[in-house]
Amino acid sequence: SMAEYMRTELIGDALTMAHTHGRIESGALFHSDRGSQYTSDEYAKLAGRFGVRLSVGRTGVCWDNSVAESWFS
Repeated sequence: SMAEYMRTELIGDALTMAHTHGRIESGALFHSDRGSQYTSDEYAKLAGRFGVRLSVGRTGVCWDNSVAESWFS
């Protein structure tokens, strides 16, 4: 999912698309930073509907996301 903004609906669309195409198994763990879109109630409810467990890094600790950040760099 792509857009010129970073809102909850964007990541919700991406999660829905991944689920619709069978890219997510129930019980999958999604780790992210503490951005407001990833910690929103709306996103948590959607993830719960798909059986996705959410995980967020600790505040101010860049090493929590180091593997993901390295991958996308």
